[in-house]
Amino acid sequence: MDIERLFYAITITVGILFSVLTLQRLLSGWWRRYYLLIIILVLGLVMLVPAFVSWASLGNWKLVSAQRLYWALVLMNEAVIVLLILQLILRVAEDIPKRTAVVRVCVVVSALVAVISTVIHFDQRPNTFMTSLTRDLTFLAAVLNMMLWRFLVQVRKKDFLLLAVSAGLGIQCTGDAIGHSFRILSRQVGSADLLQELGNILMSLSAVITLAIWHTAFARSKYPGSSTVGTRNDGGKIPASSSHPAA
Repeated sequence: MDIERLFYAITITVGILFSVLTLQRLLSGWWRRYYLLIIILVLGLVMLVPAFVSWASLGNWKLVSAQRLYWALVLMNEAVIVLLILQLILRVAEDIPKRTAVVRVCVVVSALVAVISTVIHFDQRPNTFMTSLTRDLTFLAAVLNMMLWRFLVQVRKKDFLLLAVSAGLGIQCTGDAIGHSFRILSRQVGSADLLQELGNILMSLSAVITLAIWHTAFARSKYPGSSTVGTRNDGGKIPASSSHPAA
């Protein structure tokens, strides 16, 4: 096994482990507030299917069905990421005047970016088109995430989990945007294979780092009210211990 295949085998294995462990923690109660994150994690696991097909076939993307499945899942994943960031902005900005107007502007801008990007890149080859569109959507998500951080600073909201989720999204979106840019650039210069591999490696590393951050954050937190209330021998209730998220 060469170094490249070993690297992807390790990152995929670690990614699956962190995804499953994070899903386990989310299902303990946090899914009520982060159900969109569950969808992102599930889509990330399903995206491994076409990726494994490509890996097993040594990168042979003549398998049209696997290719279409991959890009459909990628677009769904990017759309849910944007929705999650908009949801978090709405949650953080609840104490800010005209918060509804701010979120509406973000939604309109997001829709315009998606439409404009589709129109601009639609005449390109399928792979180039989808790579360009995905890059633009990840860049959009990164900008929205910066707005989320601005609101967090403005309202001085101390929410450990929200900060961790936002930090992970920032790393993922930045890594994906740069990675997709390398993929596009690889088709325009002579060192195509090198740039494409750099993009793939960067995206793989950012995904693993993001999952590690999310797993660590949810592992340190306990959903409020998830503790069961015990009963003493005399019939009285034993008060449940504090279950606020760890800082």
